Amino acid sequence: MYCSKCGSALTEKQPSCPACGHPAGKSPLLNAGVAAEQTRFDRIIRRLSGYWVLFAALNLVLGAAGYFIGPVGAAAHTGPYEPWPHPPLWNWTLALDVVWILLASRVVLSLLAAWALNERFPWSRPVVFLAGAAAITQFPIGLVLGAYTIAVLFGKHRAAMYAHQP
Repeated sequence: MYCSKCGSALTEKQPSCPACGHPAGKSPLLNAGVAAEQTRFDRIIRRLSGYWVLFAALNLVLGAAGYFIGPVGAAAHTGPYEPWPHPPLWNWTLALDVVWILLASRVVLSLLAAWALNERFPWSRPVVFLAGAAAITQFPIGLVLGAYTIAVLFGKHRAAMYAHQP
């Protein structure tokens, strides 16, 4: 450890610098830098929460469009090869149910991530990581949002900053 005023070497137990008498400890400039970094991180978390709400809204809009446009496309006759044989265990009704379940779960997970980022519950970081991993599968917007979310929250330093309440 070194004196923040004159740069002389100090031991951990010295209360002040023997060369200049300056009190040992963290520099006020260092504390200001940490506070500024925490403020920047809090701003990023608030912005990220808004992105998750927008992502949920986008998924709702795309789901509504699919709900109204899907039957029109399914009713169209595609050519002389229709109807083709479908696998017996997997019919198209089941496929549409799976799509709606995935869409609903993506919207719920996105809104849960936004809420968790705002409130910073102890369980919220793993939920946001899960939402980011699920969003990566939706190219291109989900990929960018998921990767950005994971990059912002990853690491021990970021975990400590995230645990600090604004």
